[in-house]
Amino acid sequence: MSSLTFGIVGYSSRALVQAVVDLGHHAISLDAFGDQDTIELATRSYVVEDWPFGILPVAGQFHVDGWLLAGGMEHLPDTVHELNRLAPVLGPSAEDLRTLRLPGFWQACTEQLEGVGWPSTQRAAPDDLTRSPDWLFKPYRSAGGLHIYQAGQEPSIHQLAAESGYWQQQIQGRSLGVNWTIGHRQTVDLLGITESLCALQWPGPSPYIYRGSLGPIALSAAQRQALTCLAERVASMLPNYCGWLQADFIEDRQGRLWLLEFNPRWTAGMEVLQQCTWPSQPSPLAQHLKTWNIEPAGERFSSPTLFPYFSKAIYYAPSDLELSQEARLSLQRLRPWQAFSNSSTDLSWSRVANGHAQWSIADIPPIGSATPMQFRAGDPILTIRSRVSLQAG
Repeated sequence: MSSLTFGIVGYSSRALVQAVVDLGHHAISLDAFGDQDTIELATRSYVVEDWPFGILPVAGQFHVDGWLLAGGMEHLPDTVHELNRLAPVLGPSAEDLRTLRLPGFWQACTEQLEGVGWPSTQRAAPDDLTRSPDWLFKPYRSAGGLHIYQAGQEPSIHQLAAESGYWQQQIQGRSLGVNWTIGHRQTVDLLGITESLCALQWPGPSPYIYRGSLGPIALSAAQRQALTCLAERVASMLPNYCGWLQADFIEDRQGRLWLLEFNPRWTAGMEVLQQCTWPSQPSPLAQHLKTWNIEPAGERFSSPTLFPYFSKAIYYAPSDLELSQEARLSLQRLRPWQAFSNSSTDLSWSRVANGHAQWSIADIPPIGSATPMQFRAGDPILTIRSRVSLQAG
C-alpha cells in the first residue's frame, strides 16, 4: 500500500507520530507542545498555542488522508465534527464522543455485568466534606487526572461540582488501562493492558495526575472475559463505533475491576503496548487502522530484538525553572537508548533471564530557539522510558 498522510491532533503527539512513521506513513502533528522529537519525526509539526480554539484554523492549512485523535480531543466533539469536514476522522463521531464521555453511560455499561463494577457516584457533594475523605471530585472535562481532588482539599472547586463535575467514592487498588479496538461489525479485539504509576512510585504535581505507565499486564481469564463483555456491550450500544477504545479501571484487592471512564482515542499508555508489539501481534496503531481498512505501507524498522516489557514516566518540573538552549541540547544527547549501568537496578519486571535493561528520554523541549524556555512548577518537561530487550532466537 502506498504511503498516506495522517493529521494527528492532541495535547502531545510524539508517540503516535512515531507509530505512524514506523508503519511507513507520514504524519502532520498539531499539538500544544511541539517537542523536539515530534518536530524531527513529523512531516510538519505545528504548535497550536491557542488550544483548543486554534486547532481548526491550523488544520485547514493542511491536506491529509485522515485525522487521528490523541489526548484531550475526547472533550471537543464540535471540533471533531469540523475536522471531519476537512478529511475523515478515523475515530468516533461527534455524537458518539458526547455519549462516551457521559458518566451515566459508563454506569449503564456496567449494570449487571459480572466482574466489573461502577463506584458510587453522585452530583451533589457529600454532606460533610471533612468526614468523607474517600470521595473524589472529578470534573467532566478532566484529562490525565488533572483537577481531581479529594474531599476537603479544594472547597472553591467543590462549590462548582453541580455544574462542572461529579463526586465519586474512591476505590483502593492499582490503576489499569485496558485497550481494545472495535470493528465495523462490532467485533472486539483486546490490544493489551497497562498499569499506571501511582504517587508512591513516581512524583507528580498533584495526587491523581497521570505519571506514566508500565506493561503489558497479565490478568486472569475471568477478568479478561469480563472486559470482553464490557467492550462488546459498548459496541452494541454504539453500533457505528469503530477504532480505539480505552478504559481506566481500578483493580481492588479481591480482583474486581471498577470502571472509571472511557477514552475513545490514542492514549498515553498505548505507547507501552506499541513498544511491546511482537511479530504475531499487530501494533495498536496497525490494529486501529485495520478497522478502517487501512494497511501499513511497510514497516520502517526491522529488528531481531523484541521488547516484552516497557515503562514510561513523565518528569514534571519540581519548581519554576528556566532551560537554556545549552541545557536542552544536553537533553537531546540523552535520547538514544542506553544500558543501565547498575545491573542491580530494581525494575521489578526487568529481571528477565538474558534480558538487557535500557533507558532513554523522549518528549524533550524544542532546541531551535536560543531563547531560554520557562517552566512553571508542575509543567511536564520530558518522558523517561525504560525497556527490557530479549534477543529473538
